[in-house]
Amino acid sequence: MPKIPNSAVNGVITGWGRALPENVVTNADLAKTLDTSDEWIIERTGI
Repeated sequence: MPKIPNSAVNGVITGWGRALPENVVTNADLAKTLDTSDEWIIERTGI
């Protein structure tokens, strides 16, 4: 892999944001819809 000069590795964060959807879907909602369990969802997604 070619070396990148230090001068080419500069960057800045110019802003940040967040969003909250109107409809929040819980693991329990997903478990009903997808015919699975809260434990299954947590195990695979960590959420």
